[in-house]
Amino acid sequence: MGLPDARRVLLCLRYGIGDVIMELPVVETLRRMLPNARITGLGASPALELLENDPRIDMLAGIHIWGLHHWGDSGDSTVKTCIKHWIRQEEFDLILDPSHAVFAVRDAIWELDHPAVRDTPSPTTILMNGRGGVTAIKEAAAHGWGIEIRENLAPRLHLPPDAIDFAERFLVRHGMAGCRIAGISPVASSHLKQWPAERLAETSDHLTDNRDYRILQFCGPQESACRDVVRHMHRPERVLSVGSFHLSQVAALLSKCSFFIGNDTGLMHMASALDVPVIAIFGPTSPHLYLPENGAMAVTGIDIACPHRKIDSFGPSPCIIESRCLTADQGCITRAETGQVIAAIEQLAARLFFPLNS
Repeated sequence: MGLPDARRVLLCLRYGIGDVIMELPVVETLRRMLPNARITGLGASPALELLENDPRIDMLAGIHIWGLHHWGDSGDSTVKTCIKHWIRQEEFDLILDPSHAVFAVRDAIWELDHPAVRDTPSPTTILMNGRGGVTAIKEAAAHGWGIEIRENLAPRLHLPPDAIDFAERFLVRHGMAGCRIAGISPVASSHLKQWPAERLAETSDHLTDNRDYRILQFCGPQESACRDVVRHMHRPERVLSVGSFHLSQVAALLSKCSFFIGNDTGLMHMASALDVPVIAIFGPTSPHLYLPENGAMAVTGIDIACPHRKIDSFGPSPCIIESRCLTADQGCITRAETGQVIAAIEQLAARLFFPLNS
């Protein structure tokens, strides 16, 4: 079946929050090409929360319904039988990107031998040619699906009205409505990707020394990391920590920030997809692959080429898998200094004309 003829489409989304955001230009192009098709996005929580009420996706299905909990979960024969039954029941006439699905879903789709499956090839060759991560995903999808994706099409998050209303009420309730707000986050998926809390605190103090700035600190479930930042600040009363809200609510709060400072995480991608200027601190992951391509700034303490850092393929580097730096006593992210981040803030302020001083 040709893609333009499809009426019931299953799109296997990438796994993590940042991964899903990076493929949003592909999702947007698919919606534009198939305005009347029913598109079902299959993925994992919490990333799926970002697509609830998004007009580009008609239906969402979570892998948790089959008891699957991580990307490498292979399930068993019973699980795969249930997945096959669901696919047949939904009568999909086109399945896209099974190679990005959780292993059990991927294997079930391949075993079905569905007549209309289109996959996205590995973007490794594209990345090796110097393209960034989002561009590589777009070019791989264009090749695998036979479609054209606009070169300047960037990830864009849809904010539902109830999430925007939540953010406005939240800021009013906490006395931050109308304030100049800087967003920060100390969280990361690995301690090797986590900039030291005391340095993020120093950076926040630099911002709160101007009384016109307040800090929204995005914590999610990693509340202890946020407490460490507040503990190191000399003006902790200027910080409001945001806990484990629905991701659409988190996104709406991010949209209220003048800029965002954090690690290489899903929050970095969320902020960028909301047109919030980003300063991201990188350690074992490559800015070439993951830094948003719309003017976000990367700060890194890397002064030597690390043989373990992935620069031409997605996925965790060996140090993250082993949860330890493989070349030194401390991870490379600890080499990023507070002064570098403050300098990046000043550069961003000058470039975008947002005020740092009263």
